[in-house]
Amino acid sequence: MRRSTVPALLVAGLSLAPLAATPAQAASTVKFTTWVADPRGADKNINAGYNSEYIVIKNTTRKAVTMTGWTVKDRGNKHTFTFPRGFVLKAGAQVTLHSGSGRNSATHVYFNLRSPGYVWNNTGGDDATLRRGSTVVAKCTYTKGGTKTC
Repeated sequence: MRRSTVPALLVAGLSLAPLAATPAQAASTVKFTTWVADPRGADKNINAGYNSEYIVIKNTTRKAVTMTGWTVKDRGNKHTFTFPRGFVLKAGAQVTLHSGSGRNSATHVYFNLRSPGYVWNNTGGDDATLRRGSTVVAKCTYTKGGTKTC
């Protein structure tokens, strides 16, 4: 009697498939954590006010992630932040993206918009999307203004 090795190989191959992470799965370990879309108090149309509006991005892995060219966009793509060349988010580290202007560092980056202002809607109904090229790495949506844990 002849035994077929095809079913055994097929089962072995299928059981190994989940072990290989796709680039999107690997990248999904970079996440939004805290989002202050509508800071307390009245809006102040000054840079300090704009910078009190921010979203925190965390690398939850044990390896550094090069984020050169990755983008964060609001709903409707009205505002886009692009991580600068050479930006690396270290293992376990986080970076805060502020709506105002400032000097980028390893822990704080800024939209630095040509027309300064707030990025996120105070009344809610907005979302933040982190992309690596066309791949969505993380997304967070809020329906009310204020602070959201993503």
